[in-house]
Amino acid sequence: MNKKIFLILFFVFIWTLDTGYLTLVYAQETNQQEIKEQVTIQPAANENEVKLICIGDVCLDRRIAQSIEEYGSDYPFAGVAETFKWADIIFANLECPVSARGIGAKKQFVFRAKPKYVDVLKKAGITVTCLANNHMLDYGPVGLTDTVKNLDEAGIGHAGAGKNSDEAKQPCIIEKNGLKIAFLSFYGFASIPGQFLCSSPCVARPDFNFEQEIKNAKQNADIVVVSFHWGAELSDTPSVTQQKLAHRAVRGGADVVIGHHPHTLQGVERYNGKLIFYSVGNFLFTSPTPKTNDTIIVKLTLAKNGVTDHNIIPVRIDGVRPRIADENESGRIMARLEKLSEGLTELAADKVLPLIK
Repeated sequence: MNKKIFLILFFVFIWTLDTGYLTLVYAQETNQQEIKEQVTIQPAANENEVKLICIGDVCLDRRIAQSIEEYGSDYPFAGVAETFKWADIIFANLECPVSARGIGAKKQFVFRAKPKYVDVLKKAGITVTCLANNHMLDYGPVGLTDTVKNLDEAGIGHAGAGKNSDEAKQPCIIEKNGLKIAFLSFYGFASIPGQFLCSSPCVARPDFNFEQEIKNAKQNADIVVVSFHWGAELSDTPSVTQQKLAHRAVRGGADVVIGHHPHTLQGVERYNGKLIFYSVGNFLFTSPTPKTNDTIIVKLTLAKNGVTDHNIIPVRIDGVRPRIADENESGRIMARLEKLSEGLTELAADKVLPLIK
């Protein structure tokens, strides 16, 4: 009898251990699954915040076009693709018409991109383009018209050009995360090669009362981003005209001003509390001048009350494409940008170092 009792108790003990072990394993597996699910859940986007990246000149011609044909449409922006993922909106200056038609202008540098190269912009995540520059009419009004059509078909916004002067000055408004961001672009020179009557396809220029265009945009948007194609090529210093236009834009209601055309970096100013980037330099653009290979990505956090945060990412152009700068390159580029920004700050207390970060 004692032997039978012993056997019964033994089997009960073994069954208890086995059941407990299975329960423990199940609990561990369930807990691991819960942890895994917690890790993979993505945080919800802030409904009142938009992350904006601004970059400089993008040209899909010459050596860059050759690289696209050889390596594919992902190749040009591959070195910055991870950084671009941060943004809700990416704003670039498109320095070439996208068209297969038209007659080239009689000038030294004439650019044009194949219509299929719009896919390069789309894959990179570029959301809005500035068309108000000195190359948008390199292949005449038909080249500009085709560019607008090709961008529209790709779902890429554009500002600074249109079928007439009034349309060219209209803002491109992007709605994201509960905010409306208006983009206005202007060609900051007296004339542009290839531009004819204001009733024909043209790019926008800042007239004597261009502040009103900004005020009108502000009535329909929470944030207004104004870009200018201006300044002297390869100049490190903004001209008096650049500064006057930028200050007028801010007084008209611009929340941030982005400049390009010099193909090299110029300083950053804070005027009336608003940031002015006088030139963000080249980005996807080839040049034989070494300093034009130093450039930046401007990261801006936008909210109802304006730009709430900013950051500058140093970038190097290697051959035909940009990449994030290494530690030594970053230090050199930032030191240069700080030097270029000296004297541009509005108040003595508004130091350059907090401005450039």
